[in-house]
Amino acid sequence: MDKTDISDKVEYVIAAISEFGKRHGLSHVEAYRYLKRFQGMDMLDKFYDVMHTLSFKDVTDDLTAFCHRHDGALVSPQIFEYYFPIKRYQSNIFY
Repeated sequence: MDKTDISDKVEYVIAAISEFGKRHGLSHVEAYRYLKRFQGMDMLDKFYDVMHTLSFKDVTDDLTAFCHRHDGALVSPQIFEYYFPIKRYQSNIFY
């Protein structure tokens, strides 16, 4: 891997951490520590060649699911709504 490849990978990993943090309401440091603890950083490193071709939404979904499988507590909103549906009642306030 040459210098430009490493630089591109570092920039991508930083951006992925930032997007993950935004998605889950975490600071950059909290997002990094969470991903490091639940092996998300290893996933970004190992599968960079594939992941950098995906949208950040897909990447954050994949990282969230991967970390959750490794005992992380965060879940993507779609998964949460699937398991814990929010009952939305239609109000008839205005007749």
